[in-house]
Amino acid sequence: MIKVAELLNRGVDPAARLVVVTGEEAFLREQAVGKVMAALPEGVELRTIDGADAELRDLLDDLRMQGLFGGEQLIHLKNADGFVKEHEKTLVRFLDEGEAVQRLLIEGKALMGKGRKTLPKRGFLASVGKLDGLVVQCDPLFDSPFKGQGPAWQSPLSRWVVERAGDLGKRLSMEDAYVLHRMVGNKLRELDGELEKLATFVKERPRITAEDIEGCVGEGRLAPVFDLAEAVAGKQASTAIEQSQLLFERGVTDFSGRHVRDAQSIAMMILGATGSRLRKVARVREMMAEGESFTDAASAVRQPPFFRDRLRAQVEAWREPGALDKTFRGLLEMERGLKTSAGAPRVLMDRFLVASLGGARRAKVQAGSRGGVRPWQR
Repeated sequence: MIKVAELLNRGVDPAARLVVVTGEEAFLREQAVGKVMAALPEGVELRTIDGADAELRDLLDDLRMQGLFGGEQLIHLKNADGFVKEHEKTLVRFLDEGEAVQRLLIEGKALMGKGRKTLPKRGFLASVGKLDGLVVQCDPLFDSPFKGQGPAWQSPLSRWVVERAGDLGKRLSMEDAYVLHRMVGNKLRELDGELEKLATFVKERPRITAEDIEGCVGEGRLAPVFDLAEAVAGKQASTAIEQSQLLFERGVTDFSGRHVRDAQSIAMMILGATGSRLRKVARVREMMAEGESFTDAASAVRQPPFFRDRLRAQVEAWREPGALDKTFRGLLEMERGLKTSAGAPRVLMDRFLVASLGGARRAKVQAGSRGGVRPWQR
């Protein structure tokens, strides 16, 4: 049994005759099935059967039967959960007796119990294991590091985004992959679609940057989120808090045109956009500390000339030693709070803004106010 990431990296042995692809993540199952089919030797015929329509007797006869001209077939039984559950005893007996002469690929969402790390000792998957069949797990990818250790972008999901960009011939850093899935969400099909757009957007350039992501994915639809990120980067307390209140009260239209009002999702969008902008400011400050001019540093982070005055003001706003590091720690703390339900997303966001931007407690915010104690004053 292997995880899908290992399969995608190493490929499939062309001699594999029995493969089971299982797990909740449909896009990963599609990728795994594609790898199996791509590895087929020339001349192997492909047949796809939907498990909802399959007849047990017909399937077993097809697996037993040699082709008229001695050719091989791969029978792909998709949506196989119900079929395997209903006919498991017969399938086990068929596999144990070694009757199949054709290749078999079985795909289903829950062919193996959730959370299992090893094959069961009895049943269908146990028989697959006895025949040295390949079982591929396609579980959802975590968007945070293992046990919360290490930088936020060191996650299986960020790694998948990087590798998928590589499949499209583009380089993408783990940090920028993190920005993308924070902005788009964790659905792999949607992430894949945005990566294809980005690959077209950058044309012949080999690398996709955070600026490309902001320009291509976030342009227009996520403008209010980026306005808030710009305000945080400029340490504009009143503007940042007002924008935050408006976003949580009115919602935001995401990259797909869907209007999002869920506070957790809105907070995650803000988190991704703010982290991206602050990393740009931090990089410029680092380069200037090493002797580079502001103009050269701004060019290195791909800041358009007409926005450089704004970037210069943001760089100047963080002159206090350690202020940026403290704010990055605040971002990580807010992310942990959101993932562990340590508080309401809106309250966690307001606490972050208060801690990072001096004078925030004195801001007079009209949007979203209902009287009484405001969220950031709790």
